[in-house]
Amino acid sequence: MSPKQRLSSCFVVSFLIFLGCGSDDAIVEYKVKKSQLVWEENHLESNQTSTSTDASTAETHRMLAAIMPVGDQAWFFKLVDSLENVAKVADSFEKFIAGLSFKQADAGRLEPVWNLPEAWRAQRGNEMRFATIEVPVGNEKVEISVTSLGVSSENLEQYLLMNVNRWRGQLKLPPWSRQQLPGNSQEISLDGVTATYVDMTGQFDSGGMSRAPFAGGATPPRPSRTTASTANSPVRFVPPTEWSAGRQAAMRKASFEVVEGERKIDISIIDLQAGSGTLLANVNRWRGQVGLAAVTEADLEQVAANIDISGSPGHYVELVGESLTILGAIVEYGGKDWYVKLMGDTELAQREKDRFTAFLETIEFATN
Repeated sequence: MSPKQRLSSCFVVSFLIFLGCGSDDAIVEYKVKKSQLVWEENHLESNQTSTSTDASTAETHRMLAAIMPVGDQAWFFKLVDSLENVAKVADSFEKFIAGLSFKQADAGRLEPVWNLPEAWRAQRGNEMRFATIEVPVGNEKVEISVTSLGVSSENLEQYLLMNVNRWRGQLKLPPWSRQQLPGNSQEISLDGVTATYVDMTGQFDSGGMSRAPFAGGATPPRPSRTTASTANSPVRFVPPTEWSAGRQAAMRKASFEVVEGERKIDISIIDLQAGSGTLLANVNRWRGQVGLAAVTEADLEQVAANIDISGSPGHYVELVGESLTILGAIVEYGGKDWYVKLMGDTELAQREKDRFTAFLETIEFATN
């Protein structure tokens, strides 16, 4: 029986945690310094305010960044450099972010704790930064800035969007709307804290920052339509010919999209460590993203359909919101949770539902 036939009701699953940084180094901890300069770095670090783009000018820089609201504080981790340099460290950066935890510091404040990968070095912060982490790339180094700001939970969505659009302005990119942010960012759950993660390319203007402008580089390869993600990947698939290659991200094993004017859907395959989140937690997180109320454990049997992908049991869900829809499947294989997700404009998602469920049936996990 196909996944579509076993569909019971509407909702979705999410990818949450990517654990571990692969390092035995001791945990490095720092005290945060309070200062108005911290605000200035996060809101005024670039003199670039224009959001217009020049189509005749190639992208030169890539930015990886995460925002983590923790109590009355928000933590910002950001890396920006040439396309070539960032492509070399993107996977390690995402694993680093997913491996963060938080501990109680002075006055009950929660502060980040990390295990640094080998050869990474953390420098103590100044009035503007909590810390600077240096990451070697060949004979060069790229920097991860770590800063903290006060935040109110009354309008957290607007706060996240404001900061992401500030970063987009630094890359000379147009701002995203409230509806665009969920489909162009990732949520990663770590130690009870949810990180909003973005991966963007553009032209970075360092403006008044102390560091000199970064060197340009070649655009990293975009994923192409194929029957396998990579030659040594355990997952293989056959995407519909109507789907185009989607945005690149280190955590994605596959990425496709369908775009019609202002409307868009995004399709991805991501693997996380097994146990990256309960089914209920994943469902309710995604229900919230499309504007639906949370469900209880007792509701799961009615809203989650059983599914079999390449001989491995899992769940299939469909979640239809007012403007956004998510179709998704989650299955455990090889010690990992595999997430196959379609998200975007409701009308397009409904049109592509048959292709998506057919796509699920083509997925195969290679045997060792």
